Amino acid sequence: MTDVRQRLHLMLDATLQSPRSRSLYAALAEAAGDPIVKRVLNRVASARIEYLETCYRELGLAPAQAKAKAVFVYAAYRGLLQVAHEAPAMLPTDWSSYAAVVLEALGPVQGPKRRPARQG
Repeated sequence: MTDVRQRLHLMLDATLQSPRSRSLYAALAEAAGDPIVKRVLNRVASARIEYLETCYRELGLAPAQAKAKAVFVYAAYRGLLQVAHEAPAMLPTDWSSYAAVVLEALGPVQGPKRRPARQG
């Protein structure tokens, strides 16, 4: 579980890049009507969601739950990028507290249940 949490923290930390980087994401989103940009954005988003889904499945989540959590995490990440573009002053100043709230919203992730060892 720690590995997934570390990966999530890395994704959230990516939103603290310079405003120039954040404006790139906004510009790409605004250009999503272009067929080439749309294909690239779709490919990148799909790869990221599939990666997160794999992480959650490795933790023992059922496929549907892993997919739902992966979409939620990626949507939160992209939404935060949009807020950084539209209203950067609204971003939290205490990033560790924000990350803790996000992790709490994700709820606990439990690994697969193991059978007890057989006795003698």
